[in-house]
Amino acid sequence: MIKKINGSDIYVFLWMIYMLQDILYSSGIINRIIQLIMMVWLVVVTAKCLTNRNNSPILRSTIFLVLMYCVYGVWDIIFGSAAITSSGTAISNYIYLQNSLNSLLPIFLFYYYTKKGKIDSNRMRIYVLVILATCISCYYRYESYAMSKWGNSENVNNMSYMFISVIPLLFVYNKRIVLQFLFLCLIMFYTFIGMKRGAIAIGFVAMMIMMYSIVKGSRPQKRVVIILGIVLFIIYMFILVTTLVNNSDLFVSRIEQTISGDSSDRDTLYGKFWNIIAEETNPIYFIFGHGANSTVRIEGAYAHQDWLETLVNNGLLGTILLFNFYFTLCITALKQRKRFPVIMYYSFLSITFILLSKTMFSMSIQGMYMYEGLLIGYFAYHSSRHNDLLIKNV
Repeated sequence: MIKKINGSDIYVFLWMIYMLQDILYSSGIINRIIQLIMMVWLVVVTAKCLTNRNNSPILRSTIFLVLMYCVYGVWDIIFGSAAITSSGTAISNYIYLQNSLNSLLPIFLFYYYTKKGKIDSNRMRIYVLVILATCISCYYRYESYAMSKWGNSENVNNMSYMFISVIPLLFVYNKRIVLQFLFLCLIMFYTFIGMKRGAIAIGFVAMMIMMYSIVKGSRPQKRVVIILGIVLFIIYMFILVTTLVNNSDLFVSRIEQTISGDSSDRDTLYGKFWNIIAEETNPIYFIFGHGANSTVRIEGAYAHQDWLETLVNNGLLGTILLFNFYFTLCITALKQRKRFPVIMYYSFLSITFILLSKTMFSMSIQGMYMYEGLLIGYFAYHSSRHNDLLIKNV
């Protein structure tokens, strides 16, 4: 039972209201006020977290990234020129810093409230329901926007990426196997109909990890129920894919593009940015990069690949800090094999895999979802405890 509302509950609620702009209310002053409140909350709680002694390697690697993005973001606000995309859209100079803090500071916030004993499995089950409802609403908002803009009945929906990161959260329903499979069905439905090839590939692997963890962590007397659930889930996935193949021209064309190696011009974009890096002669630019949003200023588009984006914007130094963050995340996750409950351990591995995979063809580090920060903060705290882990209801 949820005994008392705490700071993490309020933040999740504010996030939901902010994400539902243009659904519950028209975007404008309301969402800006909510964004400001969230940002102040994040900064205050992060400051509290950092003033208290902690021994989490994840937090230490994260704070280096935060400091780097703050330096580059503030410099861009003060001295940066206009960043305009190839379509003519101007990107405000404060967006770089805002996105960076919104992505990384939730790790500290949820670490702080987990350490205070405010976040447990009961509370996280409520969060999952809120998150899924928000993801579905955002999905249909984008559908409405895409249909009004392009007039197509079928569109590639970028919101499908939101769903795959919910999969690792399902570990909190480990005693409710039926719900786990139902949520997996829902998540994979929106992932596939969204037709983002990267999301489908990552989501499929994350789904396999989750199902393996369900089997691995189950008691022998429940194995029959779990095997039945897996069989039914496989049948469901077969029907879903078959239906899309038979009824969606866009889905078929996306499959054909993948088979033919069509990367939606990403290879061309990657080549341009790689040439910029390889042909750089100024050692200052090579070490420190060209500054925030330089990819947009140079080519009129983001790199859609975190490593190239970071090399161009933040140079070799920034890339080392980014590598340190993901290396620390991977090593910390792998070390929990004998400490974490089975399904929790594989959940940690799953969110690590999702985030690391997204760096290869998306914007992961500056586009992390709130609930990705929730999981990292939660796991960061429990992985830093010296005593044997005992988590009730997980």
